[in-house]
Amino acid sequence: MELLKIGANSLIIDSKFKFEKKEFWLDELLEFVKNYSKDYYEKYLSSHPNWNVLYNLSKLRQNIIFSCDIGKNDKVLELGSECGVITETLCQKANSVTCVETSFTKSLVNAYRNNNNTNLKIFVTDYNNAKKYLQEKYNVIAIIGLKHNCLPIKNDDDFKHLLKALFDLLEAEGKIYIAFENRLGLKYFAGCREDISGLFNEGLYGYENSPRKYGYAKEEIEKILSYLGAQKINFFYPYPNYQFCNSLYSDEYLPKIGELSRNTFNLDMDRYVFFDERKVFDSLITTNYFKIFSNSFLVEIIK
Repeated sequence: MELLKIGANSLIIDSKFKFEKKEFWLDELLEFVKNYSKDYYEKYLSSHPNWNVLYNLSKLRQNIIFSCDIGKNDKVLELGSECGVITETLCQKANSVTCVETSFTKSLVNAYRNNNNTNLKIFVTDYNNAKKYLQEKYNVIAIIGLKHNCLPIKNDDDFKHLLKALFDLLEAEGKIYIAFENRLGLKYFAGCREDISGLFNEGLYGYENSPRKYGYAKEEIEKILSYLGAQKINFFYPYPNYQFCNSLYSDEYLPKIGELSRNTFNLDMDRYVFFDERKVFDSLITTNYFKIFSNSFLVEIIK
């Protein structure tokens, strides 16, 4: 492992992850965060109207983590930190943040954008290589999205074993937060492409053309989580999705008729519009099926 100091934080780099395919947008983003403060992010977003910049700089991405129960004394492990948009909020909320991310360049973006945070450490490696260095217990583990290359997930059994290993890294009454797409989300029936593959109906067909699942139906994730023997599992329903969450519902507070009206919020790819999603959501709300067809889930697992 190689140590690199950037500002107040540290990158611990596994050499085999240091060399990666160059991506123009990512190199450009790195140069930007090196040379400009966060005060200029909105201006950069307006002059670079593309998905990659929006996804990695927009403060809307942080809304999903604001709702998580993270205290000032907590130690947090983030798996799949990417360019650090979630990391930024974690550093504000917690005592210390440890990140695991396979992309060296994305980790550099993270380190530069959060270079004033003295409570941040980033491992450039995957979870299997990082776990021998993760010797302490954490109060919170955050996995915001299941697409991350650092996660050793090829099938449901892998997911179960990862969650069990993470459970062992938690302090007593610690929490794991996982945000992910509902593969049976209403937007996919209505004509949206699957987020990772870009294919229509891929999640609806069970990811038959993908190397693994990137989303789960509610009953599927409940079955996987039952393996843990957790003290409590809470489901939340980000709207319109977990990436750009504007509203967060729970089993105690579900949406009212007419509230779910921002359904053409699809910024990354073209889509079809097969029906009026607002009217279908209203119908699902009246019949108590909203929780099954929510576009995304945020799950809180309490040890």
